[in-house]
Amino acid sequence: MGKSCRIILELMFSKSQGTAFQALLLTVSPPRPIEENSMTLTCKTQLPLQKLDVLLQFFFFKDGSALGLSWNNSSELQITALKRKDSGSYWCEAQAEGHKVIRSRRVQIDVWGVPVYNVSLATQPPGGHVMEGEKLSLVCMAAGGTGDITFRWYRGALGSNLGAKTQHSLTAEFEIPAVSEQDAEAYYCAADNGYGPSLSGLVSIAVRIPVSQPVLTFKAPGAQQVVGDVVELHCEARSGSPPILYQFYLEDVPLGNSSAPFGGGASLNLSLTSEHRGNYSCEADNGRRAQRSEAVPLYVTGTAQPTERSWSPPSPPPREFTYVNATAPVQQQPIYGNVNVVSGGEVYSLVYHMQQERRSAPVPSLRTQMQDKGGVTGCPECGAIALPQADAILTPPKNMAGDWLSIDLQSHAYEGDRVVVRCSGEDNGKIKKLMYYKDGSRIATYSSASSYTISNARPSDSGSYYCKSDKTLLYFFEETEGSRTQWLTVQELFPAPSLTVSSLQPVEETSVTLSCDTRLPSERSWTPLQYSLFRDGHTLKSRSSSGFWTLALRKEDSGNYWCEAMTASRSVSKRSRQSYVQVHRVPVSGALLETQPQGGQAVEGKGLVLICSVAEGTGETTFSWHRADTGERLGSKSQRSRRSELEIPDIRESHAGGYYCTADNTQSPIQSEVVNITVKIPASHPVLTLSAPEAQAFIGDTVELHCEDKRAHPPVLYSFYHKNVSLGNISVPSGGRASFSLSLTREHIGNYSCEANNGLGAQRSEEVALNVTEPPPKTRLVNGAHRCEGRVEVERDGRWGTVCDDGWGLKEVAVVCRELGCGAAKHTPAGLLYPPLAEEAQPVFIQVALCNGTEEALAECEQVETFDCGHDEDAGAVCEGV
Repeated sequence: MGKSCRIILELMFSKSQGTAFQALLLTVSPPRPIEENSMTLTCKTQLPLQKLDVLLQFFFFKDGSALGLSWNNSSELQITALKRKDSGSYWCEAQAEGHKVIRSRRVQIDVWGVPVYNVSLATQPPGGHVMEGEKLSLVCMAAGGTGDITFRWYRGALGSNLGAKTQHSLTAEFEIPAVSEQDAEAYYCAADNGYGPSLSGLVSIAVRIPVSQPVLTFKAPGAQQVVGDVVELHCEARSGSPPILYQFYLEDVPLGNSSAPFGGGASLNLSLTSEHRGNYSCEADNGRRAQRSEAVPLYVTGTAQPTERSWSPPSPPPREFTYVNATAPVQQQPIYGNVNVVSGGEVYSLVYHMQQERRSAPVPSLRTQMQDKGGVTGCPECGAIALPQADAILTPPKNMAGDWLSIDLQSHAYEGDRVVVRCSGEDNGKIKKLMYYKDGSRIATYSSASSYTISNARPSDSGSYYCKSDKTLLYFFEETEGSRTQWLTVQELFPAPSLTVSSLQPVEETSVTLSCDTRLPSERSWTPLQYSLFRDGHTLKSRSSSGFWTLALRKEDSGNYWCEAMTASRSVSKRSRQSYVQVHRVPVSGALLETQPQGGQAVEGKGLVLICSVAEGTGETTFSWHRADTGERLGSKSQRSRRSELEIPDIRESHAGGYYCTADNTQSPIQSEVVNITVKIPASHPVLTLSAPEAQAFIGDTVELHCEDKRAHPPVLYSFYHKNVSLGNISVPSGGRASFSLSLTREHIGNYSCEANNGLGAQRSEEVALNVTEPPPKTRLVNGAHRCEGRVEVERDGRWGTVCDDGWGLKEVAVVCRELGCGAAKHTPAGLLYPPLAEEAQPVFIQVALCNGTEEALAECEQVETFDCGHDEDAGAVCEGV
């Protein structure tokens, strides 16, 4: 019986040895690998417990090509520095020595890239200011992005493509080796790594022209310069970007400097003395390199001859006269004042020549009567004033118009500039009333010498300006003087900007480029402008230095757009026309429901994530999850994404079934296909039971051990243990219980248990005790004086019968004595000696017993079945008592 149990167990093991392991599963970590990072492929299998010592080898494949040169005993493969071309269909294979190759299912792996973002354009030299002839580098930079990036450089807001570079870097450089004046323009760049271009803002390049060698010229009253003349030194460089600083020299000694903020030349006035003889030169500098003019000599001769007498007395000898309010004339040295002030558009004259008393100053126009009797006609208040003794009429020549009152006003300005109109007389202390005029209309009146300021010039301020003043002659006489006319032209700083939109009907979430374009004049190219962007009265972008924006618009962003350009001081501000932008939404399509863990395989007690995604669609999308069998809605989420997740934190067996999701961004929801969820139940505590022929187990009996876990998801591997020593294991692929048979010996006494394992965790049963006892003897001696003497009887199938005395001897008696635990064999008496005789119905089981005397029991001796024997031939036995 024991031999047959061993054969059954070996057959059970042989059925599980067709393959050394079960199906393969290829997993990837992380589930969504990112370009330039690494991913790990793992080839998973489940070895039966009895095969844990089997050595497996693995091979990985992608799109039909092997990843590696040979089989490897590692179940993992790491791929570093991923690229998007690494996307594809992957699988793995495994084999054990002597077994066939097993292949996993194919897994589609997509390597995700990071689109470029936050693109900016920088220049070298920094600031966008470069001298003509120098090298200019345009450096395009992205804050992030993966893979190969294509950089492109553009000239103008919507201008031509200057060049392109593709490289595995976040920075690229485009070089203009020698900049010319025509390169002064706005530039931007774009970066694209396959997910659409990302644009930088506009950067304006100002090309500054170095100054050429200046030319120094003189402007004098006549061909011969004499002491007291006023000479104007004029220095001008024919080319060079403003502002230009001019410096004047006499024999390399600086005389003063003057700035020309708008280009052109500069002048310096000198009231000549004898010290002004010598060689003059000037220097021009706009920040690149100073240029010196050729030296020009100036010759100054002695005092000048008067061209006009103050008054002409008659031929008689001159008399002494006493002048009213007159002081002795004092000749003072010329005083030079150099002031260099430039603030916005306000430009003051930088060089002033001041002289308190000019040579040969004309006598004020005056007509008066002098009388010998000491008085002034018509002036009773004058009293007695000493006058010439003889009657005389003094008639000095009349003043020329504009000689006494002068106007200082720049001829050109730009809107937003601060313009100062300054009128002054030869003696500002004599001005009692000063009036300013524009185009013949009075615009301001002052009680003393004051300047008139236009704080924020506009083109309407263009016109002809002049001034008039009432001045005091002698202390009680006044006269009105007028200046010459000076024309002022106020030029527009920049035209109203135009808003250019790359698409007036863009698709939602795509990049839209808006450009606010205007142009500054070349001489004001350094003026900083700030740009703002508006939609339907709301400010979108406020006062940025670049009028170039890239926006990802939504449907609700449809509306009227316009832009505004403004100077940094806010003195000039202009708006563009409105442009209507209609943003279109893309309806969702291609709904897909996925699960995590993959394949819809959930484990009871663990979490399950339902992932709903769409292939296309823009704007806010509402995702909903449903059960297919009941129609129950599990939940919904609204978000600006093409993918959303719903988590079921604690899966139960009742969650098994079909699921689908819907997505909607236009009031027309779309539905995914149904995905079936299988809930795998982990093994719980199995139950071990014992099955024996009788209530009491005896040595030699066959006992079956039954182990069963009624809830565990198949396949289940059952293992049997005796005192925690493994007896063996059996796999049940379709569920149910497993049985293990034992032929009992004394060693089988003890505690038994079993273990259930379906790959989700092993569980052990409670222990069950098995008691094995010696079986009762199958032979007995009856009707004797003691238990070791009497008629021999044997038991078969619960019935007792006798043994025929044919061939019965001491060897057979010795075996009976040993089996009964008696002493040595003594006699072989006939059974008739031990009445009463056996009943007729009692059978005779053995005709002849053939023992060799060493057997443990009579049943082990060869026997001949009964064919002719009655109870009168029953055998007996006598053993020594114990």
